[in-house]
Amino acid sequence: MNEVFSFILRLAVILLGYFAATLGASAFIHLLLVGLFEMTHDEVAFISGGFYVSIPLAAIFIGYLSFFPALACIAAAEFLGRRDWLFYALGGGLVGVATALLRDVGIDRDLGLSEPAVILGCCAAGMAGGLCYWLFAGRSARIAKSA
Repeated sequence: MNEVFSFILRLAVILLGYFAATLGASAFIHLLLVGLFEMTHDEVAFISGGFYVSIPLAAIFIGYLSFFPALACIAAAEFLGRRDWLFYALGGGLVGVATALLRDVGIDRDLGLSEPAVILGCCAAGMAGGLCYWLFAGRSARIAKSA
């Protein structure tokens, strides 16, 4: 019974980490957009209240779009027992690139997701998300048991 409770608790921690990763990636994308539009301090102060709504809303879409690539990365980290931040940052970057490239396949119209700047932005947002995941769940990943 203790192992079942431990497994359920670990799944809850993973879910919390994924939620934190999507929020971190969303916040990073918002910061990229503020830098892209070259806003003044007054303009940023004016729109910053909207970030309380738009960051979680964008995180919902990021979580939906990147679920399967992130699931593969999280499963690999759990089975390998990786606890270092670099693994999660690089894995998050790969998840961001995979999400951008997989969303542009099989669509009749070009969404522009295969542009190099968009891919680099998704990679950077994935790295930020991977570090947020590491803060919540990656540091306590299971150590692989030897048979």
